[in-house]
Amino acid sequence: MTFLRGLFRLWLIASLLWMATLVVYIEVEGRRRDVADGGSVFVKAWTVIADGWKAERELAAMREVAAVSDGMSVAPDETSRRIETGRDVQKVALLFGGLLLGPPLILLVLGAWVVHG
Repeated sequence: MTFLRGLFRLWLIASLLWMATLVVYIEVEGRRRDVADGGSVFVKAWTVIADGWKAERELAAMREVAAVSDGMSVAPDETSRRIETGRDVQKVALLFGGLLLGPPLILLVLGAWVVHG
């Protein structure tokens, strides 16, 4: 049983290192490729996602005004592009989060089940 607990603790450490390595790698690559700005990839992604949400609210407001005045509502190209970009970045962020947290969490649960029998 002590061997299994030791193996489980080793897996916890390996999972922590895996997550830290991915986060640091993504951050370093983002800074290396974008030398001019030097901003964080994660902060930039959050900014794009939040801008997409803001564009969705702007579009909803335009549609409400058009509905009140019985007019046609057509989304400007810029607003549509901001919404699409925000959704695309959000999908990538969810995929990255799943890749980052999924395997360690699954193996963490399996390890806890093995250790506690």
